[in-house]
Amino acid sequence: MSYYDIHKALTQSIIDLNVGLPIAHENVDFNSSSASAFISVNTLMGDQDPATKSDLDTVTGIYQISIYTKSGTSVKTMLNATDSIMGYYIHNLKLTSNNQEIVIISTSSTSGRNDDDWFINDISVTFKSDIQRG
Repeated sequence: MSYYDIHKALTQSIIDLNVGLPIAHENVDFNSSSASAFISVNTLMGDQDPATKSDLDTVTGIYQISIYTKSGTSVKTMLNATDSIMGYYIHNLKLTSNNQEIVIISTSSTSGRNDDDWFINDISVTFKSDIQRG
Protein backbone atom coordinates (compact mmCIF):
# COMPACT_ATOMS: atom_id res chain seq x y z
CA MET A 1 0.00 0.00 0.00
CA SER A 2 1.40 3.34 -0.88
CA TYR A 3 -0.20 6.68 -1.47
CA TYR A 4 3.35 7.93 -1.94
CA ASP A 5 3.89 5.55 -4.87
CA ILE A 6 0.61 6.64 -6.47
CA HIS A 7 1.73 10.26 -6.23
CA LYS A 8 5.23 9.38 -7.43
CA ALA A 9 3.99 7.49 -10.51
CA LEU A 10 1.63 10.31 -11.52
CA THR A 11 4.30 12.98 -10.99
CA GLN A 12 6.89 11.01 -12.96
CA SER A 13 4.41 10.51 -15.80
CA ILE A 14 3.98 14.26 -16.42
CA ILE A 15 7.75 14.77 -16.19
CA ASP A 16 8.34 11.97 -18.71
CA LEU A 17 5.62 13.32 -21.02
CA ASN A 18 7.68 16.53 -21.29
CA VAL A 19 5.26 18.96 -22.90
CA GLY A 20 8.00 21.60 -22.87
CA LEU A 21 6.59 23.75 -20.07
CA PRO A 22 7.87 24.29 -16.51
CA ILE A 23 5.94 22.31 -13.88
CA ALA A 24 4.70 23.78 -10.61
CA HIS A 25 4.64 20.76 -8.29
CA GLU A 26 2.60 20.42 -5.12
CA ASN A 27 4.18 21.99 -2.04
CA VAL A 28 7.20 23.27 -3.99
CA ASP A 29 8.01 26.97 -4.40
CA PHE A 30 7.39 28.17 -7.95
CA ASN A 31 7.77 31.70 -9.28
CA SER A 32 5.39 32.21 -12.21
CA SER A 33 6.36 35.85 -12.77
CA SER A 34 9.06 34.99 -15.31
CA ALA A 35 7.02 32.31 -17.13
CA SER A 36 4.79 32.92 -20.13
CA ALA A 37 3.29 29.46 -19.68
CA PHE A 38 3.55 26.62 -17.16
CA ILE A 39 1.77 23.53 -15.81
CA SER A 40 0.50 23.10 -12.26
CA VAL A 41 -0.19 19.57 -10.96
CA ASN A 42 -2.17 18.35 -7.94
CA THR A 43 -3.08 14.85 -6.81
CA LEU A 44 -6.54 14.71 -5.29
CA MET A 45 -7.10 11.39 -3.53
CA GLY A 46 -10.70 10.27 -3.36
CA ASP A 47 -12.49 7.52 -1.53
CA GLN A 48 -11.01 4.19 -0.58
CA ASP A 49 -13.81 1.77 -1.34
CA PRO A 50 -14.23 -1.96 -1.36
CA ALA A 51 -15.00 -2.62 -5.02
CA THR A 52 -15.45 -6.39 -4.90
CA LYS A 53 -14.47 -9.21 -2.58
CA SER A 54 -11.24 -9.70 -4.52
CA ASP A 55 -10.44 -5.97 -4.82
CA LEU A 56 -11.18 -4.80 -1.31
CA ASP A 57 -9.19 -1.59 -1.20
CA THR A 58 -9.34 0.42 -4.39
CA VAL A 59 -8.56 4.11 -4.07
CA THR A 60 -9.74 6.53 -6.74
CA GLY A 61 -8.68 10.08 -7.35
CA ILE A 62 -8.05 12.88 -9.80
CA TYR A 63 -4.70 14.04 -11.09
CA GLN A 64 -5.38 17.69 -11.84
CA ILE A 65 -3.16 19.22 -14.51
CA SER A 66 -3.71 22.93 -15.09
CA ILE A 67 -2.08 24.66 -18.05
CA TYR A 68 -1.42 28.37 -17.57
CA THR A 69 -0.66 30.80 -20.40
CA LYS A 70 -0.52 34.59 -20.16
CA SER A 71 -3.83 36.19 -21.08
CA GLY A 72 -3.79 37.93 -24.45
CA THR A 73 -1.30 35.53 -26.05
CA SER A 74 -1.84 32.83 -28.65
CA VAL A 75 -3.62 29.67 -27.49
CA LYS A 76 -1.19 27.53 -29.52
CA THR A 77 1.02 26.64 -26.52
CA MET A 78 -2.00 25.66 -24.43
CA LEU A 79 -3.65 23.64 -27.18
CA ASN A 80 -0.43 21.77 -27.99
CA ALA A 81 0.06 20.90 -24.31
CA THR A 82 -3.62 19.90 -24.02
CA ASP A 83 -3.32 17.63 -27.06
CA SER A 84 -0.22 15.94 -25.64
CA ILE A 85 -1.73 15.42 -22.18
CA MET A 86 -5.14 14.25 -23.43
CA GLY A 87 -3.46 11.90 -25.90
CA TYR A 88 -1.22 10.37 -23.26
CA TYR A 89 -3.59 9.81 -20.31
CA ILE A 90 -5.96 7.44 -22.11
CA HIS A 91 -8.36 4.89 -20.64
CA ASN A 92 -6.54 1.87 -19.16
CA LEU A 93 -3.07 3.45 -19.27
CA LYS A 94 -1.08 1.79 -16.51
CA LEU A 95 1.54 3.63 -14.48
CA THR A 96 3.69 2.03 -11.78
CA SER A 97 6.00 2.93 -8.95
CA ASN A 98 7.50 0.24 -6.69
CA ASN A 99 4.88 -2.34 -7.80
CA GLN A 100 2.00 0.07 -7.11
CA GLU A 101 -0.10 0.07 -10.28
CA ILE A 102 -2.25 3.05 -11.17
CA VAL A 103 -4.87 2.70 -13.91
CA ILE A 104 -6.26 5.70 -15.77
CA ILE A 105 -10.06 5.62 -15.94
CA SER A 106 -10.79 8.77 -17.97
CA THR A 107 -9.52 12.22 -18.86
CA SER A 108 -11.49 15.42 -19.38
CA SER A 109 -10.64 19.01 -20.22
CA THR A 110 -12.34 22.33 -19.60
CA SER A 111 -12.67 24.99 -22.27
CA GLY A 112 -10.46 27.34 -20.26
CA ARG A 113 -10.98 30.42 -18.12
CA ASN A 114 -9.28 33.74 -17.42
CA ASP A 115 -8.00 34.44 -13.92
CA ASP A 116 -5.47 37.07 -12.73
CA ASP A 117 -3.87 37.66 -16.16
CA TRP A 118 -3.68 33.94 -16.93
CA PHE A 119 -5.72 31.81 -19.30
CA ILE A 120 -6.07 28.43 -17.55
CA ASN A 121 -7.20 25.08 -18.88
CA ASP A 122 -7.83 22.33 -16.32
CA ILE A 123 -7.38 18.69 -17.28
CA SER A 124 -8.73 16.07 -14.88
CA VAL A 125 -7.22 12.60 -15.07
CA THR A 126 -9.34 10.13 -13.08
CA PHE A 127 -7.41 7.13 -11.79
CA LYS A 128 -7.75 4.09 -9.56
CA SER A 129 -5.29 1.90 -7.71
CA ASP A 130 -5.63 -1.20 -5.55
CA ILE A 131 -3.60 -0.28 -2.50
CA GLN A 132 -3.54 -3.88 -1.23
CA ARG A 133 -1.62 -5.01 -4.30
CA GLY A 134 0.98 -2.28 -4.26
